[in-house]
Formats: sequence, C-alpha cells, structure tokens
Amino acid sequence: GGSMGKQSTQTVVMTGHLEIDRQHLELDQLVQQLGTICEKRGISGSSCAECPAEFRDSCTNRLAALLGDLLGFVVTHFSYEEKLMRDLPSTAACQQHIEDHKLAHAEVSSKLVESTRQLDRENPKEGTLRLQETILSWLGSHTGSLDVELASKLESIDTKELAHDVKLAKLLGQQPAA
Repeated sequence: GGSMGKQSTQTVVMTGHLEIDRQHLELDQLVQQLGTICEKRGISGSSCAECPAEFRDSCTNRLAALLGDLLGFVVTHFSYEEKLMRDLPSTAACQQHIEDHKLAHAEVSSKLVESTRQLDRENPKEGTLRLQETILSWLGSHTGSLDVELASKLESIDTKELAHDVKLAKLLGQQPAA
C-alpha cells in the first residue's frame, strides 16, 4: 500500500494473547473515530476558527462523548491486564514487570485525564489531534513492549502448567491397578 492513507493504518501490535489483542483492536477503532469528529473536514481548512460556532460546539460535544468512551474503555482494559498480572510468578523479574507496567498505565491514564481538562481551552481539531497522538503512541510503544512481554510471561505459565499436567497424567497412567 502507498503511504498516503497513513491515518487508518493498524497501529495495534499483536501480543498473541487473544483477549488483550481483541481489546487493543477495539481501542484502535475508538481512536479511528476521533478522525471523524470534524463535521466539515476539508471544507474549513485546518482551523476551527473558520467554522460557525454551532459546528464547533457540536464537534466539542462529540469529542467529549468519545473521550468519555475512551477513558472508560482504557480503565477497564488496564484493570483486565492488571488482573492477569496476578497470575505471574513472584520472581523478581515478574515483579519488576508488574511495577513498570502499572506505572505506564498510570501515566497513560493521567495523560488522558489531562487531555480532557485541556479540551475547554482549545479548539476541537487541536484536541482531537493531540488525543490521537497520545493514544496511538501509547498503543504502539506500550503494547509493543510491555503488553507483548506480559503475554509471553503468561504464555510461559500456561506452557509450564500444561507440561505439569501431561507429566501428572503419564504418572497416573502408569500406576498399576490396585
């Protein structure tokens, strides 16, 4: 594909964990909706100042509603991931991961909350762009490192448990009938 329609490229890095990936894709869809906030895309140029006030208001309202959805979704998503983290073994490496990962979640959350506060002081177009940037950079870098790591740590637990179950089944299978 050409680099023209860069807007809707898939930013989601697949972690290999089905549910985490499903949620990231859903989040990506919400972010794509940010790109459709402006009613008069292309007509008013790049500035909201050239648009009549009622258009601006309607954009601001839509942006606020979408931001509410985003915040709600992000909170749910983070708590889902943090619940998964409880399954990790209590090794130093895993504990460090949990600490780093939760810290990153807190940073993203506060950035989003800050974005919400800033909306009143800027035009909808600026707000939309800034939000998209915040979320997309997080979706790219955070999921590419921390979430991929979480998924592989979880997978190694599953693999170990499976190996253990197989061993157990073999042992039980070898027992002579009493």
